[in-house]
Amino acid sequence: MARYKVNWCKTYYVHGDVEIEANSKEEAEEIVLDEIGDYTGSMLYAGDLDFVEVLEITDMCNEDEWVRSSEQTIKEMCNE
Repeated sequence: MARYKVNWCKTYYVHGDVEIEANSKEEAEEIVLDEIGDYTGSMLYAGDLDFVEVLEITDMCNEDEWVRSSEQTIKEMCNE
């Protein structure tokens, strides 16, 4: 039986609304973009954005080197 290394990325998004005091729409948008990491809201699963990568592990493969490079690949796909 073969061995496989499977990288995956499961995607969610959060949305909500907040009241902002600002001098303009642009300023309100800028404030929200600066603070968006602190907001909570409704979390939804976005399955159409999921990513799965399967690679076969062989005896000729340097598994430690492969794992480091594949971890970088999945981080790039997940925008980490």
